[in-house]
Amino acid sequence: MANFLWVLFGIIIIAISLGTISLKNQFIKELNREPYVSDSAAAAPTVSTDTAPAAATVSTDAATAVTTNSLAKPASYATCAACHGQNAEGMKPMNAPALAGQSDWYISTQLHHFKKGIRGKAPGDITGMQMQGMSVMLTDEQIKELSGYLSSLPATKVTKTVEGDIEKGKTLYQNCLACHGADGAGMVALKSPALTGQHDWYIENQLLGFKKEYRGYHEEDIQGKIMQGSAKMFIQTDQDAKDLAAYIMTLNEK
Repeated sequence: MANFLWVLFGIIIIAISLGTISLKNQFIKELNREPYVSDSAAAAPTVSTDTAPAAATVSTDAATAVTTNSLAKPASYATCAACHGQNAEGMKPMNAPALAGQSDWYISTQLHHFKKGIRGKAPGDITGMQMQGMSVMLTDEQIKELSGYLSSLPATKVTKTVEGDIEKGKTLYQNCLACHGADGAGMVALKSPALTGQHDWYIENQLLGFKKEYRGYHEEDIQGKIMQGSAKMFIQTDQDAKDLAAYIMTLNEK
């Protein structure tokens, strides 16, 4: 009950910070909507046992957990590997985040957002524009395959690269608890992604991206708008982003 009240309180605070109750209502409506599924997609797709372990399955519902068995690498990942790495570990020179172990529903949602221009079209977002250009070539089936494969991989073992004040970052993270959890594992019910297993430099860049409105600019990106409002409220300086990223890195050690 206490956890529920904290989550509810966090949502209300964020909705108020955005200055509109209607956004809160949109968010609640969004929570009840399933992740993107194509019109022709089956309600419960299965993975061929010829190319993947029989126990491995891909979830199409945000409330469904994915197994930890790695699925067969889709042919479409060959293009992704150039930036994200052969094991989806991410590459800083390409500004490409780690994708291994992230929730399939979150990866699917973001790829669809890129494909539809809901993400990656903001002026100045060079990396986002590159991803947007790549995603438009993906079919719904390929997005489903990629999301399942990437989520089945073991999470990337990230190392510290950002210098920040961990104690100040811990204080800032209190504003993130309601949606991302004390352990940074994310919350499926709130469609909040895991922060652990992600590079600190990418987390720092995305926090600043939300603050600068590179992310959350589109009216259909409800979660993005909520994060944008939070970043504008709590990330007052570039150093704040570094401090928060530095603290989130410590969650990988727990």
